[in-house]
Amino acid sequence: MAYQEHLGRRFMDNFVMAHAVAHGVEQMMALGGLLTGACSKRFPTLKAAFFSRAAAAGCRWWLWSLDERVEKFGDDEPLPPVDAPERVLRRNCWVFGRPG
Repeated sequence: MAYQEHLGRRFMDNFVMAHAVAHGVEQMMALGGLLTGACSKRFPTLKAAFFSRAAAAGCRWWLWSLDERVEKFGDDEPLPPVDAPERVLRRNCWVFGRPG
């Protein structure tokens, strides 16, 4: 669930940044929320697909970053993830897009 307004609005005076943030960063945040939230526990057969060059380009780093934080802080969460984010992605998600 999003508690803040859209990130792209921070850059309304810079269209390039607003567009880049609105598409790439917001999609990575959605993927991260899906992988680290309780969604995979509540809906174990749910499948998701992300179609974006930004998601494909940053996916490896993003998974590493999420896995590190779940390993370090996961027990402190009120609803810990079922599995490491990378395992959830491999089991339930597809990411499409040419990274380069």
